[in-house]
Amino acid sequence: QPDLNLYDVQQIEVLRGPQGTLYGSNSQAGVIRIVTKQPNLDRFEGAGTLELSNTKDGAGNGAIKGMVNMPFSPGQFAVRLVGYYDDNSGFIDNPLRHETNINDSKDYGGRLSAKLQLGAATSLLAQIFYHKLETGGRPVEREHDETIIDHFYPADGERRISLYSKEPHQDTSKVYALTLDHDFGWSDLVVAASKYDRDVKDVQDYTVSFNFFRSLQALDAFYPGPIPEGGVYIAPQSSTLWSGEARLSTKLSGPVNGVGGVYYSNREIQYLNDIVGTDFATGGPDASLGRVSSRSLDDKTKDLSVFGEVTYQATEAFSVTGGARWFRTTRDLNAVTIYPFFVGGPSVTEAPEHGRNSGTIYKALLSYKLTPDAMIYAEYAEGYRAGGTNPSTVAFVPPQYDP
Repeated sequence: QPDLNLYDVQQIEVLRGPQGTLYGSNSQAGVIRIVTKQPNLDRFEGAGTLELSNTKDGAGNGAIKGMVNMPFSPGQFAVRLVGYYDDNSGFIDNPLRHETNINDSKDYGGRLSAKLQLGAATSLLAQIFYHKLETGGRPVEREHDETIIDHFYPADGERRISLYSKEPHQDTSKVYALTLDHDFGWSDLVVAASKYDRDVKDVQDYTVSFNFFRSLQALDAFYPGPIPEGGVYIAPQSSTLWSGEARLSTKLSGPVNGVGGVYYSNREIQYLNDIVGTDFATGGPDASLGRVSSRSLDDKTKDLSVFGEVTYQATEAFSVTGGARWFRTTRDLNAVTIYPFFVGGPSVTEAPEHGRNSGTIYKALLSYKLTPDAMIYAEYAEGYRAGGTNPSTVAFVPPQYDP
């Protein structure tokens, strides 16, 4: 998950799981909802924060964050702008490459929100969010001696690790969202649509694995070809998620109220797994020194759901809630082995994988308020993870797995 820098937040809600009926897949353990502040239509606002610190065995750190709210047409249209920049020095050293504070990081970004009051009961909120994280390496250390088969790795000590390769990491997220709210009096309608783009560029040192392969070669238990002195595992990933939801929540004066809606999402993730040699002079990847393997994947997932919950307030203290969610997921996986593991040769386009599954999950809740501050309840709730496809690289693995 992206490591977002939170600033100018209205509230953070922690909902105990499972929350599958209202929030769908991947909410078995619960849901954390981060609600950002909306533009204030009535007054100008501004805030800022400056932070300075120092890290033990590292160096100085600094962060600056700010917000400005501007009502261009009081009561009708306002814009809220948030920006931040955070620089951390790191604290891990790489004695093999004579580099210090290799896990330094920078993250920066901002959020632009615009709210238009279309009428007394209708508003439109548009948001753009941008975040970028750049790190020089992982916060790992080799505090103790390690031996893998016949290769000995001496301890480097606290906050130190000898790595043949540099391990830069970049994570960029962009979100575009549009939300329409309307108050019917007896209910509230929310219609939301969003697009989420994320690009990750991750590099990790693979030299320990190369040494392991050489040890296997000495035992005649591995491919006999040349193995680079050091290498890296490169894993760029690009994803796009389109989603939309319409949700109606009633607020009737009688004992029965509920919420219901429909949700749709379309996600595509493109991966590349590439293992190549490292140029020690630069610490970066260099395929001319040797390529071990390379494989690309294109993963497409579509999800359609219909959900609802109804609550009956039997007495002032006692209530009964029931809910359900029907879902249908389709998934398509296309993979290409660009460079077969060590042996090389022409690229191989693997057979496309297709999976489709559906189901219904349920929720039941009984609650009783002992006092205004104390309640007892009994709950039955279900959650799920969407099913999908399996790569066709192993014959006995089924082509898809269920939710």
